[in-house]
Amino acid sequence: GVSSEEGRVLYQDWLGTYSAVNRETREAFYVPSNVAAMPTCERAAPMRTILNFLLNEEQFQMVHAAAIADRKGNSLLLPGQGMSGKSTTAIEWLTSGHLYQGDDLCAIGGGENLETLMTYQSAKMRELAVPLFPSLHSHLEHLDELGEKKALFHLDDLENNPVAMRPLRVAFCCQK
Repeated sequence: GVSSEEGRVLYQDWLGTYSAVNRETREAFYVPSNVAAMPTCERAAPMRTILNFLLNEEQFQMVHAAAIADRKGNSLLLPGQGMSGKSTTAIEWLTSGHLYQGDDLCAIGGGENLETLMTYQSAKMRELAVPLFPSLHSHLEHLDELGEKKALFHLDDLENNPVAMRPLRVAFCCQK
């Protein structure tokens, strides 16, 4: 990658994408070489490099964690390794009518008053978890990523979507 005061340009070989951000104009460009070959993680959360760069400038950091919230505005950050149950827990919380901020990536920051911030309006789950959520079946896009079956859905496709679109105070953090 190339970085300067004006901006940043980065090529990610594993994704086959170029990302560029101009700090002054706040413009960003994202150029995938083959959209059809994009892995599930990028289809569910596109332009992560650009988003992370811009969030860093606002004192936020993207983290590999799920984030859910109660109706009082307290959020729970669920960090964990892959296959530890982050997505399943967050999607269960969502389908139970609670506030959802993300199943895999969210942003934390806000200085002394730590906050979580939803970064994407999509969720993905391993195919093994699909039977647990029959209400989502009509919204799922089934994908095969590196030999692993996953399902992806977009939250704006859901009726009465209880997505938390605002920063929330972190009440508790846990780690495996």
